[in-house]
Amino acid sequence: MEDVDVDITLTTKGPKADALKEMLRKGEGVKNIRGVLSNYVSALKNEYSTDLIKPKKGDVETKAATKTVTKTVTPQGQAHKNNETSMKNLDIGGNKVELSEINIEEDMKCTGQELFNALTRKDMIQIFTGGEAKMHEQAIEGGTFELLGGNITGKYIEVLPFTKIVQEWRLKSWPAGISSQVTITIKQTKEDTKITIKQKGVPSKEVESTREGWQRYYFHAMKRSFGFGASLF
Repeated sequence: MEDVDVDITLTTKGPKADALKEMLRKGEGVKNIRGVLSNYVSALKNEYSTDLIKPKKGDVETKAATKTVTKTVTPQGQAHKNNETSMKNLDIGGNKVELSEINIEEDMKCTGQELFNALTRKDMIQIFTGGEAKMHEQAIEGGTFELLGGNITGKYIEVLPFTKIVQEWRLKSWPAGISSQVTITIKQTKEDTKITIKQKGVPSKEVESTREGWQRYYFHAMKRSFGFGASLF
């Protein structure tokens, strides 16, 4: 946190106020402020990492959840596809792994360009994830990425400015050899910008935690960090 600039503003004026301001900016005060910020960021990283690598639920619970999800996506003409999931099996080394598809849609109060930049620029990704992003300064096709201490890894397959991003994407906790394909579509409207996530090849046991991760650690985090939850006009 040594590279964080601390700016102090006081409502009162005078010699005592000036002395207090200097103490907070250069003395023990700024060290305490940076210490609090460092603890806060560390707590966020630990919370996210813990949430990503959860103990697996029992097979009985997982099968029950899978049946429920399958029933919810059979009707056609569904108005909202946020929780839509489809199933297929993948045979890896003689072990069948059931895979699912996740579809999520969210409204963001920003322009399409602002949302695209937040998802493809290294400096902006590091801001809303609260950790180091190992990647090029800007997402490029064929470029790899590693987020949150290696818990999320992948590669950019297609980068279409301001409208579409396709990634190879996996969580560290997934079975070896399994990666999903994420297609991010960005569409700006008069009122806001709609982001659609289509993720194929997610292990069925990881569907709920993966969906929660997109909502909490991507959408909500960007809204908090960049004000994408506030009114655009």
